[in-house]
Parts: sequence; C-alpha cells; structure tokens
Amino acid sequence: MSDHEVERSSLHGHVVIFDLLHDINDSVIKSQHMKELQCLTKNLMKKILFIIFIFLFIVVFLIINKDNHCLNNKAKTYKINNKNYCLLTANNQEQWQKGLMFYKNKKELKGADGMIFIFPDKERRTFWNKNTYLDLDIYWMNDEKIVGKSYLPSILKSKEIFVVKSVGEVNKVVEIVK
Repeated sequence: MSDHEVERSSLHGHVVIFDLLHDINDSVIKSQHMKELQCLTKNLMKKILFIIFIFLFIVVFLIINKDNHCLNNKAKTYKINNKNYCLLTANNQEQWQKGLMFYKNKKELKGADGMIFIFPDKERRTFWNKNTYLDLDIYWMNDEKIVGKSYLPSILKSKEIFVVKSVGEVNKVVEIVK
C-alpha cells in the first residue's frame, strides 16, 4: 500500500468517525428537543386542565345560585307581582320585632330590597314605623298569594307612630324599601 493509499484510507476512517459523531450529536440534540417539547406539552396540558376546572366551577356555582341574584349573601330572591326582589329573612321573634328598624338608608341593606317576615301561623298582623327611617311598601301574604298592600311612611315623614294592619290572616309580610 502506498503512502497515498494509507493517507486516503486514514482520511476515509476519520470521515466515517466524523459522520458517526455527527449522527450521535444529532440524536442527542433531537432527544433534548423531544424532552423539552414533552415538558412544554405537560405544562400546557396542566394550564388547560386548570382553566377547564375553573370554568366548570363557575358553571356549577351559577347553576346552584341561578335563583338567587342578590348581592347581599344574607338575602334571597323572591318574586312578588312578577318582579324579583332580594329580601332579608326574618323568621324568629327577635327578627320580627326589629325588622328594618334603625336602617338609615338603602345602602345599609347592602343590595337587599327589603325584608320578608315568615310566621309559623296565619293571623292578622300589625306593623308600625317606630324607629323606621325608610319608606316601605308592605305586602300582606297568605302563603304565596298577595292579599293586600299598604304604605308605611318613615317616622321622619309621619313625625308620629303610624300603624298598618293586614286585611285578613297572613303568614308572610314583605317590606320593600321605596
């Protein structure tokens, strides 16, 4: 073998080794890119699942609370004369006696429109405006049926105690702030 052939054979061996190293390097780079791509895909999937979870939570919350559009979380929505009202509930002796007394303005109700008084029995009811600083429409109700309506002025307007009475026996009374 001549020097030229040995040199050529040696050069050919280096080219083969170089090609082999190049292929290995490409494989390593591709492997690293695949790992990075897999990591990015996992992170993207986590974000998508999180967004789906939040969306479903909001949908379930809205379905559960579809009948209650009140800003005040202590109030509930009641429909009176085909209009929705957010009403605080008075369903015990202490709440019945206080009602909306001492509220100075509608802002203090924090989004509520008034109050519903739910009594355990049906009887004639009497309401007055002592310490009541808001003008009120009073709806007298027998279960879900409105049997009468009265106006109760604030003590500031009437300057004296003013009394309104139900026209018959009722088990619910609604006060709507005017």
